[in-house]
Amino acid sequence: VSHKIGNWYRSVAGVFMSQPKESHFLEAGTLTPEEFLIAGDQLVHRCPTWTWNTSAPGYEQKHLPADKQFLITRGVPCRKRINAIGENEVEERETEDGWVVAEILGPREEPDEIVISKPQISNEEEEVPDLADLQGQELIDENAAEPAVLFGNQYISAEEPVESIMKTRVYDLSVTYDTYYQTPRMWLTGYDEHMNPLTPDMMFDDIMGDYAHKTVTIERHPCLGTDQVSIHPCNHAKMMKHFIDMLESNGSQAQVHHAIFVFLKFLSSVVPTIEYDFTMDLSLE
Repeated sequence: VSHKIGNWYRSVAGVFMSQPKESHFLEAGTLTPEEFLIAGDQLVHRCPTWTWNTSAPGYEQKHLPADKQFLITRGVPCRKRINAIGENEVEERETEDGWVVAEILGPREEPDEIVISKPQISNEEEEVPDLADLQGQELIDENAAEPAVLFGNQYISAEEPVESIMKTRVYDLSVTYDTYYQTPRMWLTGYDEHMNPLTPDMMFDDIMGDYAHKTVTIERHPCLGTDQVSIHPCNHAKMMKHFIDMLESNGSQAQVHHAIFVFLKFLSSVVPTIEYDFTMDLSLE
């Protein structure tokens, strides 16, 4: 109950709060709406899988342009459940602020290679039949159990063992600007291998246990009006500041247009098996 009351208060307060004009990115890790646009444009430029999107009618965010209401990437693969990751495949380390950062070790799993054998071709010259002589003959057996291709006078049937077919979930991920916390906020919608929507409990299987049901909640998407799984932004500014300090300690100066890359870098530890794109060397190690 207290959680719902808090959400209601923040949603109402966010509407009436004046939006910040001065930047506090370096000292507090927060963004103004204008900085959110700058960072979003940089993400779209460097990672074309991300795009700007418009809000659903009635859910327009007045502090942002109509054609740049939120960021979205669709069909992001998620090949493993969190509980299927071996202990030697994930590295967890605790930050100074008590947060657990997880990273998947080693290469991402790829489907088994499908080998197609080349048919043996005889050295003897094969007589090419006249098409007129083939009238009434079936070139392709439509009732065959497996699809086949006619090669010469033989059929080649493509088969793949069921157990070697990887069943992959996919996610649509969106990033909005949270007016109360003044930070980006991520939203997730998942689908199974048949593109059936995942239930919230099923999606929690793809979220690190330290965050599931704690900082990950089900709330109303501000730009779409639908209930979605969201990573709560209450500590996003603190983590953003932490990463900014890490960049500075390595001799790099954080820039506003880096903000969403930093944000996505942190969120990858919450959903380490969802393979979204945030390719950029931030020198965080």
